[in-house]
Amino acid sequence: MKTKLLFVIPSLRGGGAEKVIVTLLNNFNRNKYELHVAIINLSGEYANLLSSDVIVHNLNSKRARNAIFTLVKLVRRLKPKAIISTLGQLNIILLMVKKFLPKNTKLIVREATIVSEAIKSGDMTKKWIKLYKVFYPMADAIISQSEFMKQDLIEIFGINSNKIKKIYNPVEINKIITMAETELNPFISEKEFPKIVCFGRLEEVKGYERLIKKVPDFIAKYPNLKLYIFGNGSYKGRLLKLIDDLNLEKNITINEFESNPYKWLRNADLFMLSSHYEGLPNVLLEALACECPVLVWDHPGGTREIMELLDINERMIPDITIADHFFNPMNVQETVREHFDVNHIVFQYEQLIDSVIKK
Repeated sequence: MKTKLLFVIPSLRGGGAEKVIVTLLNNFNRNKYELHVAIINLSGEYANLLSSDVIVHNLNSKRARNAIFTLVKLVRRLKPKAIISTLGQLNIILLMVKKFLPKNTKLIVREATIVSEAIKSGDMTKKWIKLYKVFYPMADAIISQSEFMKQDLIEIFGINSNKIKKIYNPVEINKIITMAETELNPFISEKEFPKIVCFGRLEEVKGYERLIKKVPDFIAKYPNLKLYIFGNGSYKGRLLKLIDDLNLEKNITINEFESNPYKWLRNADLFMLSSHYEGLPNVLLEALACECPVLVWDHPGGTREIMELLDINERMIPDITIADHFFNPMNVQETVREHFDVNHIVFQYEQLIDSVIKK
């Protein structure tokens, strides 16, 4: 008999947490698990990427807290062996109502951010410190994406290290290579150099404002430089105004979310990551899988762990500046595969879930 699992996520918009959940659901062992996903609001760029054999439950609510009674009823009806939830607010809400769930249902929460940094930056209010301290210890297991995130939960929120399992985000390397190579080079008619790409939500945390302000310095050395930013978010208007104020329309374009970023990464001269903090940036791993040269603006989180594992620390710098050697080819694809390949990561998830269910 298959083990029934229920994943829970707010939406399927184009963020890192959503991408991870879709990737996991599409790659779990079908012979072993019956896979369900409850989505607070079935919307977003990844909605069409789920495998057809994943059973989707659309809770059709604008906010997680408004969907909680519907979710509890769903769990009582399905009686999954384990619930796997991601994103802090949703994790906390589920932990709050854990006593109303079937007695033997295990609750595993995956942390999606560096909580202390999110509080410092104002992305989360200080009330979350108490909420994490009170409710996270109630989880049957907590998944952190990086050692930095794990230590943050231990040191700032006092969570027992035995509760936390570090599992990296999965990268579908073979799929990425195929998607990168089966479509035409989008720069085929572009003669400018260098061509720099960024992918991510258009929000403050991604640091696009400070990156755009650096572009005049880049142009002083590379007059034909083009920066392509891909993503959706609340900062779009603000970023467009900044580009206009700095007269950078010829050098910077902001584009909609891209369903196949790999054709761009495969053919770009450089990928830049300008975030203020990151849990474990999927897009950086994908850029490295595409063998695109990368440059990272130093920040707290799991990014440094990636750079150290791949022995490319010199590409994580305290203040973004570009020089010719940053465009040199990179050959780290096999090392990315060794640590982050989807099969390896899914196996770790399955091991953890099985061990929690048996307790």
